[in-house]
Amino acid sequence: MTTRSTYTAECRRSDDWWAISIPELPGVFTQARRLDRAEQTARSAIALFNDVDQNSFDVSVVAVRPDSVQADLEQYERLRTETTELAERVRRAGHDLAVRLVEDEQLTVRDAGVLLGVSYQRVAQLVRESADSR
Repeated sequence: MTTRSTYTAECRRSDDWWAISIPELPGVFTQARRLDRAEQTARSAIALFNDVDQNSFDVSVVAVRPDSVQADLEQYERLRTETTELAERVRRAGHDLAVRLVEDEQLTVRDAGVLLGVSYQRVAQLVRESADSR
């Protein structure tokens, strides 16, 4: 069994372009106008240099971020992670409370929906999911 090679495409902003270097292949450089094109551009350069098919290896794109925005980008990523975690906690709490209101407190799905600030259809869905998982 052969292992696929993985190459790193290090991308640095240079004027209006992204300058792309491949550390595993010294001397291989290319460029792309947009970061979303970096993988394909790097893939073409690597394939040409190694005389192999473009789909015979993997490429990991690493955008080297300017120091001036690095801290802000890190904070943004932390906030996105916290938001995702909080949204999951809200989802679980809403699910548990919907089930409690309908099953334990014997409220209608419409009344539970009003209390939770969601549609009665969503409450019914939450209760049904709970019943299906038992």
